[in-house]
Amino acid sequence: MSNLIKLRALVEDKRLERGGGVQPESQVDAAKAIGCAQPSLRAFLKDGGGVDVATCLRLARYLELPRATVLRLAGHEDIANMLAEPETGHPDPALSQIARAIADLDDDQKTAVVTTVRSLSKTLAVTPRRKH
Repeated sequence: MSNLIKLRALVEDKRLERGGGVQPESQVDAAKAIGCAQPSLRAFLKDGGGVDVATCLRLARYLELPRATVLRLAGHEDIANMLAEPETGHPDPALSQIARAIADLDDDQKTAVVTTVRSLSKTLAVTPRRKH
């Protein structure tokens, strides 16, 4: 999966989260929350277009990810390196999503989630991957 496809998936996941988990947030509302024009968002999500640096910075805020992570996913490695932003979140977007998902749980619940993830991780490690 290319990095732009990953970035699109993160935006779609966030739209679904902000829409309540059943219906995604509309493109119009997402564009407003991101701070870009809806046609630009549509071009990125549906037409396979890329995103410029300014939009990446807005997407980072919307996705609650470090700017450098979003810039790299969008192919702006040089700008990400120039900014040299200290990573305050998780460099892996999946870990950032997990951290946000469990943020409101109490310590016992978080411990239960970690235990479950460890168990699942061990199971997945020994399960052969299917070829596509």
